[in-house]
Amino acid sequence: MPARCRTSTRHWPSSCSRPRSIELEKHLGPADIEDIESFVHGRRGYEVCAWPIEKLVTELLADPERRAKLTPADRQLLTRRLLDKQTWPALCAEFKLDGQKMARRRVREAVARAWQLWERP
Repeated sequence: MPARCRTSTRHWPSSCSRPRSIELEKHLGPADIEDIESFVHGRRGYEVCAWPIEKLVTELLADPERRAKLTPADRQLLTRRLLDKQTWPALCAEFKLDGQKMARRRVREAVARAWQLWERP
């Protein structure tokens, strides 16, 4: 029988992209991890997962080694949306994005890259 990782009440195969960082798991519970995974893979919207995503990004930005691996554009976009609480229209104007749909997609992509940084220390 294949190894399984457990998140909430669901079982995921060992190939799931659950973070392997012990330090991150101190800050994120199983429900947070499930929310971030669901957001990254497009199964949940930003508003549903905003708090766990904010915790992830805050921890990432506090870690100089991982923060340095994030592109300046991703770092700025995540900071403006998650920490500065910029509205979607304000993000569109600042980053010259063509509408809220594109802004949401860019945030999802940036969160996905940030999530990968925790998976590969």
